[in-house]
Amino acid sequence: MKAEDLKPTDKKILLNLIKDSSQNLTDIAEKVDATRQTVSQRIKNLTEQQVIRSYTIDFNTQLFEDLSLKAYIFFREDPNAKTRKENEEIILNIPQVTTLSRLYGKYAGIVEILVKDNDEADVIIDQIHSLKGIIETETYFVRKIVKDDKNSPILKLLSS
Repeated sequence: MKAEDLKPTDKKILLNLIKDSSQNLTDIAEKVDATRQTVSQRIKNLTEQQVIRSYTIDFNTQLFEDLSLKAYIFFREDPNAKTRKENEEIILNIPQVTTLSRLYGKYAGIVEILVKDNDEADVIIDQIHSLKGIIETETYFVRKIVKDDKNSPILKLLSS
């Protein structure tokens, strides 16, 4: 799907939901110049099309000491598909892992973790490093978060 495939009303509804998903349908309808029923049906359709996956809060993890350290763990691993799938399942079940992405290039993947301190990070790094087929890990600790807005590209896309 391309953003241009979305109807203008759908784009406006999505923009409003991204900015504040706690808005009621009447408020969104006023902002997008549609009826409450139209907005309700459009949201239902967008959900069925899986454009909208969930309604959630944007939790400010930087305010909590228990989640004060973010790190990125790059890893190289054996190219065996079965081993990689097994490793993915294990990594996905580590609660401190926020993102697991597969990469092209020197590294096979990158894991983002959010932890309390270096000791907790060490446990996760050791856990990943000990997985079958892991050849190497390289970890980068985040010193300062300057921008953390996953919605920014989506807002730009929907606004054009």
